Amino acid sequence: MAAPAGRRRNLNALTMGFMFIALAVSILVAVAVNKIWYIIPVFILLVGCYVTFLGTLPRQMVRGSPSARVYLISWGVILIAVGALIIINDLFPNNVALLVAVFLILIGLGAVTAYVVSPRRLRRS
Repeated sequence: MAAPAGRRRNLNALTMGFMFIALAVSILVAVAVNKIWYIIPVFILLVGCYVTFLGTLPRQMVRGSPSARVYLISWGVILIAVGALIIINDLFPNNVALLVAVFLILIGLGAVTAYVVSPRRLRRS
């Protein structure tokens, strides 16, 4: 069942507001660390956190099938991983073992989160 139009509009407004806040925070972080190109990975990281948050919202808030929530969580975790790996690669250059470890940890956390909100598990409860 799709969310009522009023809720959908509120979710769109929430998303737009968050994007402006994420952009402002990423600019502030980039200026604070004196690396202007940090705007991109910090923004990707924050958007990934928001998309993952959207995936954990109740069924009534997310439009589409129940598996849409798992889809949002999956893409959110991928965005978090990309943003984090770019920043970690800059902080610890040429450290492949650390990059692989962080990537595996983030993908594992995404899998656990997707299991917690999976449609099959929700139908049983």
